[in-house]
Amino acid sequence: IVPLAISQSDSSRRVQRRIISTRLIEKLAALVPKEM
Repeated sequence: IVPLAISQSDSSRRVQRRIISTRLIEKLAALVPKEM
């Protein structure tokens, strides 16, 4: 039971990191001029 819960929290952290990284990339793309 314990290792399963640990793996679930690990995967959720990875998903959160992916969402945060994509949001940061979108913000940077919006800030950076379109020429680049």
